[in-house]
Amino acid sequence: MQKKYLFLIILIGFCLLLTGCDDLFSGVISGKRTGSVNGRVVNYGLNPIQGVTVAVSGKHGTTDKDGLFRIGDLEVGTYSVVFSHEGFNTKAMEIFVKEGSNSLGDIIMEEGEQELSEGQTSHTTPKGLTFKMRLASAATFPTGIDDSCLATVDHDFWIAETQVTYELWFEVRVWAEGEGFTFANEGREGSKGNFGEEPSERKKEPVTNVSWYDSIVWCNAVSKYLGYDPVYTIDGEVLRDAEKLIVENAHENVVAENNNGFRLPTSNEWELAARYKGTDSSYGAIEYPKGSNHYWTPGNYASGASDDYSNEGATKAVAWYGENSFGKTQDVGQKPEKGNGLGVYDMSGNVWEWCFSQLGFEQVVRGGSWLTSAFSMSVGRVRGFDPFVSGNGDGLRIVKTD
Repeated sequence: MQKKYLFLIILIGFCLLLTGCDDLFSGVISGKRTGSVNGRVVNYGLNPIQGVTVAVSGKHGTTDKDGLFRIGDLEVGTYSVVFSHEGFNTKAMEIFVKEGSNSLGDIIMEEGEQELSEGQTSHTTPKGLTFKMRLASAATFPTGIDDSCLATVDHDFWIAETQVTYELWFEVRVWAEGEGFTFANEGREGSKGNFGEEPSERKKEPVTNVSWYDSIVWCNAVSKYLGYDPVYTIDGEVLRDAEKLIVENAHENVVAENNNGFRLPTSNEWELAARYKGTDSSYGAIEYPKGSNHYWTPGNYASGASDDYSNEGATKAVAWYGENSFGKTQDVGQKPEKGNGLGVYDMSGNVWEWCFSQLGFEQVVRGGSWLTSAFSMSVGRVRGFDPFVSGNGDGLRIVKTD
């Protein structure tokens, strides 16, 4: 009799496996509690959408012709799920994955209300914050204040149109701390706001008082939050603890992996985006290579300016700095009025922007800030700060490589 029951149990288990019920055994085989997420993506007419990218904590799937998707082998816990597809607004939500199968039902995606121009993309957080990025193409261009050298970026990359705002920093930081990330500084709402508190009327000002260590950990956090693979590691481990990095002074050991997550720009990537003018040859633009019809802002100009930094009117028109900032940071995305040649804002002024590149034993910062001189607005200007510094003129901008 016992052999008969044993045979029936084995037979039932075999049948369940054949019918795709493997989720019932998740964790038993792997030794950990896991689950899967599935659902159907549709438009407002409940018609299925094929080819939607579904991202969950670095795992990616695509909907089939019936709009169906499934992503498995997720450890039990809270995740951000991001749905993206050309012609539709990116949709994000936060879910709790329990052991076994987790159905999200029908996910309705809204056809794009905001038109994105060529070379522009957007990302939306689970709480509905959207930030846009611009595509910067690989190029060789003049560098230095006097344009006497050349720099090369050998890959295309996306760069955020604005500096990271406090409201975006706060949403990601709060989520990240619940996921085991640690920051040495909670961040400040602009240069005069509160530290680490709920966003207020200053929420569109850039986050400040964040160190380079905080910034790279936050980049890893926002990557995880939006379903991409984190970039920064030490000894193969994803960086999660800025305080530990400061104690160990480990900035020289940080590795930028070739992953699709968000990261800080290199110094050359930053300068390419700041100098880019496309085919616009106006205001003393430098053509390089000669005869290419590709033009670049001179090194002693602020980004997007019509003259060098000594021309007060030209510099004030495109940057918040010591002469016109009213003694504080300003909301991002105002200067230049229509962005620089690439469509990017505040590449000069408002806050210094951390870069991944090193300058001696320091980390590169670019762009100047609300309290610095006109000279610091120059796109060819390079400075270095200690990676643990976190002043009220220090912020960040993120980039991404597909």
